[in-house]
Amino acid sequence: MRELAESLKYGPARDRYKVVVIDEIHRLSRQAFDALLKIVEEPPPHLIFIFATTEVDTVPATVLSRCQEFHFRRVAPALLTVKALPGARR
Repeated sequence: MRELAESLKYGPARDRYKVVVIDEIHRLSRQAFDALLKIVEEPPPHLIFIFATTEVDTVPATVLSRCQEFHFRRVAPALLTVKALPGARR
């Protein structure tokens, strides 16, 4: 986490934002969460975090309170099929 925090001080090389995806965030240690919280409390304007977890209950409330939550679920394949509009060519 220290190495990540150090690299986040710098802006993106090419794009407008630097996006950091942390999967399985619930597996971080207490010390790692503390280091992450320092960044999440006042992130630089060029930084966007995406945290993914299947165990949201284990993520500290101090981190969750600074995040927007999106709960994903499976979608039936029948809902994903695209129906052609009348008169449209295939």
